Amino acid sequence: MQKNMQLFLMLLLAFSSCKDPEDNVPVDNNYDNEVTIPLGGNTYQVLGLVSEPISQNGISNWTDNNTVYNVFVKTTGAQSIGVILNIENQPDQATIKVKIGETEKEVTIENNTSGEIKVGDFEFKQGYEKIELTGVSKTGDNFVKIKDIILEHSGDINAEYVKNNGDNNFYWGRRGPSVHLGYQVPEGKDYQWFYNEMTIPEGEDPLGSYFMANGFAEGYFGIQVNSTNERRVLFSVWSPFVTDNPNDIPEDERIIVLKKGEEVYTGEFGNEGSGGQSYLRFNWVAGNTYKFINSVEPDGNGNTIYTGYFYAPEVGEWQIIASFKRPKTNTWYKRPHSFLENFNQNYGHIGRKVHYDNQWIRSTEGEWTELTEARFTGDAIATIGFRMDYAGGSNDGKFFLQNCGFFDQNTTLNSIHLRSANNQTPQIDFEFLETLGVEVTAPEEIEEADKTNWTIVDFSSEETSGEGDTGRAIDVIDGDLATYWHSRWSSDAESYPHHFTVDMSESKEVEGFVISQRNGSRKIKDFKIHVSQDNENWTTLVDSHLLNDASKQVKNLDEKTTFRYFKFEGLNAHDGQQFGALAEIGLF
Repeated sequence: MQKNMQLFLMLLLAFSSCKDPEDNVPVDNNYDNEVTIPLGGNTYQVLGLVSEPISQNGISNWTDNNTVYNVFVKTTGAQSIGVILNIENQPDQATIKVKIGETEKEVTIENNTSGEIKVGDFEFKQGYEKIELTGVSKTGDNFVKIKDIILEHSGDINAEYVKNNGDNNFYWGRRGPSVHLGYQVPEGKDYQWFYNEMTIPEGEDPLGSYFMANGFAEGYFGIQVNSTNERRVLFSVWSPFVTDNPNDIPEDERIIVLKKGEEVYTGEFGNEGSGGQSYLRFNWVAGNTYKFINSVEPDGNGNTIYTGYFYAPEVGEWQIIASFKRPKTNTWYKRPHSFLENFNQNYGHIGRKVHYDNQWIRSTEGEWTELTEARFTGDAIATIGFRMDYAGGSNDGKFFLQNCGFFDQNTTLNSIHLRSANNQTPQIDFEFLETLGVEVTAPEEIEEADKTNWTIVDFSSEETSGEGDTGRAIDVIDGDLATYWHSRWSSDAESYPHHFTVDMSESKEVEGFVISQRNGSRKIKDFKIHVSQDNENWTTLVDSHLLNDASKQVKNLDEKTTFRYFKFEGLNAHDGQQFGALAEIGLF
């Protein structure tokens, strides 16, 4: 009996020691190499009822029982690899499941744990492997905070992954590799027009995709997936002034809109260079073929004009997107190219693909040349090998690009690819193209109507104390850009929409509005203008956007309209807050 008791106590002591939360050193399985995978750049939340995004420190807020994370790494595989979790500050006990291939293992992390916890050994396949993390149970609010996953192995597994989060690799690595096709153009001629046809296969159009068809040295033109219910045709031109902030661009280096389509938004963009942007909200369909043609032409005065046209089979005719003037530029069409990118870092684990066909370039002499040769390239994330899920070239007589989704086979960067000639010269009615679009008036060309007899007859709220001598609704029509109307915030603050109503004292025939944002915070983003003859019966005349910019902005009407009263209605703010402000509004 005494011997049995001694044996029981020895077993109990051994069991207690292996459960010691301070003992976080993995079991030695005679592995002689380790690879540390930072979760920040290599992990995605793929399931869950709430968003629990990855940070640069990895998984740090995991509360939902339904959340599933996938970690991706590419190896030579075909051998046993030990998996270790690097845990940070685990206050409560939690159990999670790790699945690789068909093998699942559960691991319990005890309370007050930090450091390395061994999950077990797994067989990795060759190529990209998915490490799936699922919550099983927890005693606290959070499952576990994981900074890194460590792979133990013998020999060399040639692991490829986003190796660090420095230099913005966390963001760009999660977005995935961008890939490009540079079309090879015969030298010795000036070219004005580039034509391309593009088809996105069904199921290859996830959120965050930008399928760029017609690139040029100073900008780009293509279609995007912006949300579950919005898609766009986007045409943009960079400013010659290099900055990521459009507000920093000097007036003499800003992109000027000359013409645009009737339903096209025009404004400015930043963050990846800066310049003029235009887009048409259009729900294009994967599987359909869309056509693009755009021109680059010097105006003879030291500027260059860029114009983009889009053909959708659903519409059946060409539409103009916009025509821009780029100052301090004197060039014809240079560097025709296409690219494929993911601009939403939460969808870098989902693949996308696009086909390009029938590329042609037209010289200033009117001669068309078919382009059948292209160079395949990638961005920095591809060239340094942090992401290897990219491909491009030619297939079935068409060029193609493919990225993201962690597929295994990739295309050699800087390789040259050929497609067979179609001999189908584009049939373009250039005279018809010239008739498209609404001319946009530049602010300096406008003579604004006199506002002497204007009055404010209604407003949602105004700030009468917190802004000192300004903030009143009447300040939006006083002709002074230093004063402004501001919605009430010092007490009983109201949320959007905010509005004010102007009585011009008489009916006027109006061509457009001139609006100036406040030179400060609380800039309005989306707005409407309603008009009336009697201050009772209203018609919505303008439904548009304002730039996050204090410069004077012009909103042309599609046709001249007569009215006496107009109501400006701000719908939301660029800063996402509930307050609105506007420096001045006028018309011409």
